[in-house]
Amino acid sequence: MEQVAYFEDNALVNSELIITTANQQIQNGSINYLEWGQLMDKAIAVQDSYVDTVMGLNETAIQLNYFLER
Repeated sequence: MEQVAYFEDNALVNSELIITTANQQIQNGSINYLEWGQLMDKAIAVQDSYVDTVMGLNETAIQLNYFLER
């Protein structure tokens, strides 16, 4: 639960900020496509980790419900 809260309160916000900033920088020529791609990769990796964390939490809840209903 703490990990999910961290992602929702901090990491996902930062990820969106990276994406927004990188898109603005590529549009005005401040960065090249390689740098843009690296920033996108980092931002998407954070989002992917969040999805994995939520999936793990959901799987744990499903297992707990299964064992409690036995």
